[in-house]
Amino acid sequence: GGTRPIEIVTKEYIVGNRIIQIEKLFAITEGGLMCSVDGRNWTKIELGNIYFVNHIVSNSFGHLFVTSRNKIYRSTDYGGSWTVVKNVGENYIQSITSNSRGHIFASTYTEIIYSFNNGRSWFHTDQVIHSYDVRCLSCSNGFIFVGTRGGGVFRGVEN
Repeated sequence: GGTRPIEIVTKEYIVGNRIIQIEKLFAITEGGLMCSVDGRNWTKIELGNIYFVNHIVSNSFGHLFVTSRNKIYRSTDYGGSWTVVKNVGENYIQSITSNSRGHIFASTYTEIIYSFNNGRSWFHTDQVIHSYDVRCLSCSNGFIFVGTRGGGVFRGVEN
């Protein structure tokens, strides 16, 4: 999926001989990042030195990724702690998404970056999109879709 204000994270745990699924909802609000297990009762997630969250996505491992202006943060414990996994310098992160294999894709106005290893290392695409104003990303059925301002929508293959 693409960038959205609400993210659902499901993790499976094996307890004895049973599989238990725990699902949590995460939402970006004016008051910050919120978490719920039932959609009615919400708890604010403490973000430490992350002051402005503008996008959230989870990957297939149940890890959360949020963007804050020019940085991408990862949490492997439902938002209990956060680690900076990418700083894009003076660029502003416009969108972040993940595919079914857990790969993360993010865009600035002029480039798309991606990580195949849970944010430990990042790569730049070979696609020339510098003349377009990239606004959003979405992954579906092995493709990545890139929405631009005034330049249309582009489709590429997730590698």
